[in-house]
Amino acid sequence: MAKIIDIPLEFTFLGEIRAEGSVRLKGRFEGNGLIKGAVYIADGAHWDGNLICDLAIIRGEFHGDLAADRVFFVRGATGTGSVVSSRIQIQKGAYFDGALRMRSKPSNVTQLPTGTTKAIPRTLRQVAGN
Repeated sequence: MAKIIDIPLEFTFLGEIRAEGSVRLKGRFEGNGLIKGAVYIADGAHWDGNLICDLAIIRGEFHGDLAADRVFFVRGATGTGSVVSSRIQIQKGAYFDGALRMRSKPSNVTQLPTGTTKAIPRTLRQVAGN
């Protein structure tokens, strides 16, 4: 069974998340995340910071840089920043303001490039190859 880490509505979490499973955010997170799995940002939840994951499903708010193979902004979602992805869907009623860079094919974005520090990059230019 897949492991899901739940951050409840009442929580504000500050720092860095590194996870082998999926993360479901219902509260507020400020910081960076490296998730080898899916990230679900629930309606009313807020993510402020950078995120590298395999799949991002955003119903709440996302502000920062995002690198993922698949990204979905669901109706009612708000996003600002930059997105690097091979597949993205922005539903009618969702809002995204920022830069979008499409990859030609999916890759394992949760593997940081060799030569980077152990910390998650402050910007995703390292991951995007810029």
